[in-house]
Amino acid sequence: MDTNNIIVYLPPVMLGVVAFAFLLLWHLKISTSWQWSAAFAQAGLGFALVPFPVSPTFDIFVAGLLYIGAAYCYGSAILLHFSAPMQRSVRRLFVGGYIVVHTIVVLIFESLKAELFLTDVAFACLLGFALFKVVTKATNLADRAMIVSGVLLVLDTLTRTVVFTFFIRTSDQMADFSASDYNLAVTVTTITIGLSFPFTALGAMDRRLYEDIARLPRETH
Repeated sequence: MDTNNIIVYLPPVMLGVVAFAFLLLWHLKISTSWQWSAAFAQAGLGFALVPFPVSPTFDIFVAGLLYIGAAYCYGSAILLHFSAPMQRSVRRLFVGGYIVVHTIVVLIFESLKAELFLTDVAFACLLGFALFKVVTKATNLADRAMIVSGVLLVLDTLTRTVVFTFFIRTSDQMADFSASDYNLAVTVTTITIGLSFPFTALGAMDRRLYEDIARLPRETH
């Protein structure tokens, strides 16, 4: 088994471990929301369709839904962490619009390039929207680190999709995705840039828990 075959297993395994860890943290009332776990789990399942494919069209269609679901849950978890308005109606309307266009692009036009561009931009918009809403609420280094990590994830997503859509010649066939340079690029950046996000989120939660505990003695007097 060559390196390219091995590397595709890393994102689903690592994200699966992270999802389980955040689920445990939520159960222990350390994590601010179960949606952290749901986000990482959905992202991991999306990546799992590469080493464990069903059929090209099915894989691309379901992966898009999983990634946009992950972006929605990331946004919800971030907004909850900062006690910001959830903006559910706006974000759900955006997701609904994405699903309609995503269905047309995948099932009718059968365009891989259009689908990747659509999903990446939608993912970046959903996550970026939540980060924009809380950027002024970050009052400590841990919160700022989480926001910076999220912004880097958004910029990485947008940069990759622009480069591969407009500057690099790639196949438009669904069946070619798993062996594409795009898939290799997103796998590598997920292992590097993407996995900084859960660690900074964990740091922000730890800081928030410390602040809550520090306030307890003053509140009991």
